[in-house]
Amino acid sequence: MDKPHNALYFSRTHPASGCPCHLEVLPGGLTVSVSESSVETVPLERLSIKSGGFDYDHLILSWTTDGDERQMYVKDPIVIASLATLTAPEVSRHIARSIKDTSRARQATKMWIWLTMASLMAILVGLWAASDVLVQVAVHRIPIEWEHTLGESARQQVLMGQRVITEGPTVDAVQNMTKRLAGQLHDSPYRFRATVVRNETVNAMALPGGSVIVYTGLLKQADSPEEVAGVLAHELSHVVLRHGMESMVQSAGLMTIVMVVLGNQQGAIGALERLGIQITSLKFSRDKETAADLHGLHLLDEADISPAGMIAFFERLAKSDGMPTALLSTHPMSAERAARLKREASSLPRVSPVPLDVDWAAVKASL
Repeated sequence: MDKPHNALYFSRTHPASGCPCHLEVLPGGLTVSVSESSVETVPLERLSIKSGGFDYDHLILSWTTDGDERQMYVKDPIVIASLATLTAPEVSRHIARSIKDTSRARQATKMWIWLTMASLMAILVGLWAASDVLVQVAVHRIPIEWEHTLGESARQQVLMGQRVITEGPTVDAVQNMTKRLAGQLHDSPYRFRATVVRNETVNAMALPGGSVIVYTGLLKQADSPEEVAGVLAHELSHVVLRHGMESMVQSAGLMTIVMVVLGNQQGAIGALERLGIQITSLKFSRDKETAADLHGLHLLDEADISPAGMIAFFERLAKSDGMPTALLSTHPMSAERAARLKREASSLPRVSPVPLDVDWAAVKASL
């Protein structure tokens, strides 16, 4: 049959999915051509018409032939217009109503789609606005032991290919400082362990769980053990305040947060472990840096270590030019932060600091 299909024909003698056919509207009625040998004519007055289809963009033509109920689904606008022109006035009015119903249905569908999209956007915006709260809730549900596991995994990756110093005055100095500071963190669940790496980059980090890594480049840049202790106090504060875990959870994405909040901790911990080495390059927000600054300053005070070293070292780093410092990329300093540290230090009780048990000359000589 050369005529193109423009309708779908349903009857007991046709497949349940319908039979494609060509429908032509003539003054005497409909001509339905399934094939060259199968042509049927249906008088217009025998038709009942209603709108239908998923988007209500079809006309459903129904009639009965020899007791067999038959239907035709028509979407072709030319056929629909011809039916409106040639059928009886009441049928034409029904077609007009069907077309109007179709238009309303489409508008309702569009409105429903827009409302759905708007609702989804509102939910996403709400989740984004509450993301900090969700992150904190999720981190609170992560056991400390898992944090130790994640930190140890990150530590192994950081030390891969690095030259670790295992003994000598440098190791003794860093371990003594870490022990003195950690001793003021009463009831802390973290096991702080210091490792010194021979690397010219000015950097130090405390990983989730309490592993502390110090580069010799930072020790070379420091003028006193109090300056190094200031950096360590800042880094230990990030661990105690769980800033690293919060940044990891946030970086892992919303699904990880939801998994933790809903109790699927195994799935969440797998997602966090896949972050791998990214743990060491996580950047903290200004609020987190300020919190670590102030917590670290008070930690120094509780350990009877002068906070002046911390302020002096960070001020010098902020003014550095061309220095290979990774510390600034993850902990950007500013005059505002240095001024805040000075103001906070001035409010601390005036006590005589206890010198660190460190032979700084021997440390410098070993470097």
